[in-house]
Amino acid sequence: MNDGVTPPSGNAPLQAALAAMQLRYVETSRGAVRAFSLLGEQLAGAPDSLDLLTALRRELHRVHGTAGSLGFHEAGRMAGAMEELSTRWTDDPSLDRDGRSVIVLNFARALGAAIADPADMMLDAPRRIVLVSLADSVAERLVAVATQRGFAVERMNEESYRNTLPSAAPALVVAREAAADTVATATPSVPTLLLSKGRSTVANVSAPGVQMIPEGTDPNEMIDWIEFLLEPGSAGRDTVFVLDDDPVLLMLLRVLVERDGLIAHTAADGDAFRALFALGQPSLAVMDVEMPGVDGISLLRELRNDVDWRDVPVLMLSGRIDSDTRTKAFEAGANDYMVKPLVASEFQHRVRQLLESQRQRRVSMGLRPGTDLSKPARTTLKLEAWVQNRGEQDWSVGVVRATAAPPAGAAITAWEHECTRVARLIRDAGGVAGFTDGNALAFAIPRTPSDTVTVLNAFAAGAPSLAPAWHAGVNGGAASDAPPLRSLLATAGDAEIAAREAGVPAMAWDPSSSALAPDVIVVEDDPTLRDLLAFALTATGMSYRAYANGPDGLNALLHFRPREHPSIVLLDVDLPGLDGHSLHERLRIERPGAYQVVFVSIHGSETDQLRAIQGGALDYMTKPISLRVLMAKLAVWRGRTRAK
Repeated sequence: MNDGVTPPSGNAPLQAALAAMQLRYVETSRGAVRAFSLLGEQLAGAPDSLDLLTALRRELHRVHGTAGSLGFHEAGRMAGAMEELSTRWTDDPSLDRDGRSVIVLNFARALGAAIADPADMMLDAPRRIVLVSLADSVAERLVAVATQRGFAVERMNEESYRNTLPSAAPALVVAREAAADTVATATPSVPTLLLSKGRSTVANVSAPGVQMIPEGTDPNEMIDWIEFLLEPGSAGRDTVFVLDDDPVLLMLLRVLVERDGLIAHTAADGDAFRALFALGQPSLAVMDVEMPGVDGISLLRELRNDVDWRDVPVLMLSGRIDSDTRTKAFEAGANDYMVKPLVASEFQHRVRQLLESQRQRRVSMGLRPGTDLSKPARTTLKLEAWVQNRGEQDWSVGVVRATAAPPAGAAITAWEHECTRVARLIRDAGGVAGFTDGNALAFAIPRTPSDTVTVLNAFAAGAPSLAPAWHAGVNGGAASDAPPLRSLLATAGDAEIAAREAGVPAMAWDPSSSALAPDVIVVEDDPTLRDLLAFALTATGMSYRAYANGPDGLNALLHFRPREHPSIVLLDVDLPGLDGHSLHERLRIERPGAYQVVFVSIHGSETDQLRAIQGGALDYMTKPISLRVLMAKLAVWRGRTRAK
């Protein structure tokens, strides 16, 4: 085996994918650092806990295998050394027993520094949540979910909260409604999530940073609210359409909007304002009342009849102070009204207030801020409800994914705009759509799969020149005999991969083509490394499937229809349910010659490598891996199998 392979030329997409993954890892690793900090705190009270030590070792194993592969080599080495130490702790209960907590806490701080954002080399302080006077049944569920999402959680009663704070104020407080006054008095500036058993009776529930939700809300939705209250608004991605026939005022309004980091598009008359619609749906519209031709109020009535404009906040501007004009503006659908001449600071305040109210409303409805599209959990419920009501009517479900590597950074805005455009097409046809699986769009539409594919292909052909490209897969049937929605979406995902391979925007699911093995099958339990490989394979044009455990991976590998040339399997050793070596041995017996297996593992011992190679593996790569070397080797391996 030639390990000195020269990487293929033209690898800019791969470099971009790696850079995007590095930035993403900096963000996601903060949750891992908080988890290590929490484990360290818990070990102080239970240093012998096998559950804690197992959780610690599992998280260390993931960081050890992934950090170095993304270029954070120091972090990978640190995690590897700590993993060895945690293993010894399990084997020897007396080793470092009294110092385990401090060791893990110090490791968490060092890991945070090693994976800090290069831009500022600073890691955010761990986000600490305090639960005040919550019932055990509520608190226990919330603690479990919050810990999993990377928060440090502490429980207190009202008396303890008054006595210990605000000297050690948390990032956020979750309290029952009856404790609202205590929280507001002790820490008035701390964001607060109040849990109510019924209708709110708290006078200041609408205050900034305070949100009231029912006590029975699902814990995951509670964490969504917590994230919303802790994160600053996404104003930098908001777009504002401004309409005014006064060129001087129009320029001033643009300056004021852009001063807050918003994107401003201006128009001096109704026709020019309508032309802005091609840019997509704005986050806010600012409209003058007195206009030549169509006046602002008449134009607003027209817009509110369009389903895409019914939810857009509108601030009306006018030189008129009479109540009749103001009343007509609000009856037409205005959300706010300002009288000219404008006070700049007041105008900016009104704009921020409208955007924040819109953002809160969308979050409360399970929508992604900046769009009117639902988040994954709400999308699944919407699709299931829609499908159940179809009866015998023909319908389809589908999945849409970006052609390039999954969007990151500034590209997310462009991708969300394109998803909104596709969703509008689906809704106009009587369907529903929303985000699922990260940045993928899932939809249901009252058309047959073949008709849906025709519509999507035509729609993609007419896309704006700067719109991100995408591929879609479609499947469907009649509600009386259709498989479960989850199964339909999975097969629609298979069709999306087939569309990607065929180089067309959309394809319907075909059992014969979907059963064909992709170029690469990844069996890896570390989600970050799976994402990294998905970025790289997508960026270099290879089709792939990924599985998170041994049984699922083996089941897929046993049922794929083999290609003319063997597909390559990237196989981890430590897998839930069935280890990599055992999976490899099953393949050798049941599907001889169907696949070329490459082991990718943190275990680099001679025994492991010999077992794999003697069992017929193509190669054995030790984590952390070099992404460029792996992709270069994949190109060489594929070339060799096709030359035979």
